[in-house]
Amino acid sequence: MFKSKKVIGVILGILAVAFIIFCIVQTNITFALEDEKPMYIGEEIVREKYSITVKDYEIVSNSDMQKRYPENKEILTLPHRDNGVEMGDAILVHCVMNFKDKSKGFPYADFNLDSGSFRQGISSELFYLINKEFKFSQIELNKDYEITFPFAIYPILFPSGRLDEVQTMKIRLVCSLNPLIYVQLDKE
Repeated sequence: MFKSKKVIGVILGILAVAFIIFCIVQTNITFALEDEKPMYIGEEIVREKYSITVKDYEIVSNSDMQKRYPENKEILTLPHRDNGVEMGDAILVHCVMNFKDKSKGFPYADFNLDSGSFRQGISSELFYLINKEFKFSQIELNKDYEITFPFAIYPILFPSGRLDEVQTMKIRLVCSLNPLIYVQLDKE
């Protein structure tokens, strides 16, 4: 009787491991990443709801942002409400977007700045500061709009002189995760 319980336990253990392996394989098959699609500045990325072309990008210090937008100096010097850290410098990605559908709102979540060592989403505070004239609710479909995507660089991410460190990184604007579509931001 003791042997039969042990055999049943071993069989159940093997079945559990087999089931876990089956689930992992099925998940990898179902959600397998397609090939990466690297794009470059000036190339158009066409998605279902919009198309986007990155024209250029720049790395801007906080003091330069304060000079460009003196009426909003307090936004640029206050601690960020999400993490309590003072806003640092910014990477501004200048794009042309054409919207084919606006039923789901502006696709903020589609865009991330990625360097391999950090990933940052669009700063909504800076987005509205920089793109004052752009009102998503008032856009016309199939019309080009010049938009700047601001990505805040917080001092705690780059303690060794932020801008010097960021300027030497390979940075990309990730536009989609599956397939992985990104724009390599190189000025070479």
